[in-house]
Amino acid sequence: MTDEEKGAPAPTPQENARVSLLAGKLLPDAVKDIYSTPAAEADAALLAWMVETGSKSIEVKSEQGDLMGTISRTGGQSEAFVKDERVLLVWCEVEHPEEIETVKRVRPAFVGKLLKDAAENDEAVDVTTGQAVPGIEFRTKDYGLSRRPNRDAKSKLKTLVLGTNLVQLPGVKP
Repeated sequence: MTDEEKGAPAPTPQENARVSLLAGKLLPDAVKDIYSTPAAEADAALLAWMVETGSKSIEVKSEQGDLMGTISRTGGQSEAFVKDERVLLVWCEVEHPEEIETVKRVRPAFVGKLLKDAAENDEAVDVTTGQAVPGIEFRTKDYGLSRRPNRDAKSKLKTLVLGTNLVQLPGVKP
């Protein structure tokens, strides 16, 4: 017998909102408790598998086969960066003094150009002079995961959740 059938007053919109807000906080925690593998471990395992297999993106589908979104591997590529700004400054004072600002730093736009040129050429070389550019090196970005639910995922997930006993809050109508 529901609360309404017992004669209890129907919840107000404010009460429903409070329950929804609390459920929004509790639901992710409950899902974490259900699965034995913490999210960080699951992410690490998935990321390791994607790197090992060379997979850059995987589709996430519901049990019914509906595409819910994708998980993509991010990072891993080499990028140019300024390792030692002092060394770069000394070089620019001699080779490109017009790019030195009065605060004794290399103009950010020029540093951006040097980094872009280095990335395009796979080496830190001044494309106008052919000289090696000191102070710029390469590093490999850390891998990560990017989750992108598609446009319909939220409504599909809502339908899936409502079709279970997962959300059965007294006095709250979906």
